[in-house]
Amino acid sequence: MGQAVKVPVDIKFSSDIKDQEEQTQISFNTNGLYYIKEGQYYLMFNEQLEGQGPIKTTIKWSDQDAWIKRSGSVNMRIPFELHKKTKGIHETPEIKIEMTAHTEDLQHKWDEHNRSGMFGLTYTLRMQGQLVGLYKLDVQFKEEL
Repeated sequence: MGQAVKVPVDIKFSSDIKDQEEQTQISFNTNGLYYIKEGQYYLMFNEQLEGQGPIKTTIKWSDQDAWIKRSGSVNMRIPFELHKKTKGIHETPEIKIEMTAHTEDLQHKWDEHNRSGMFGLTYTLRMQGQLVGLYKLDVQFKEEL
């Protein structure tokens, strides 16, 4: 089986987090790689969080499921299955916390003609059984010129 061709992409990442009291938005632009391997789609990029070191992020998805893996100053791995609850782990140097996600929506597309795509994910997140909030991720990506 051949090696997947990794396409360099420009990425616009946006995350809306709504809890009982407020709504927070995190957004940034970065560069990364997009590729398809064995029917799974991958997007890899680095995040730079304020006051922390770089975090390597990988998003993998298919039509009905996805997972997000982050490693660096924060380590996280959580799977998502459309309309199901899944468990994951969030780790910092100080603590390891169990997370539960209920995936409400999962979207993705790749436009071969425009060499651009998107990944969208909406889920409710709980940590240690406590509701954290409703998360809406929107990741737009386009092949670098």
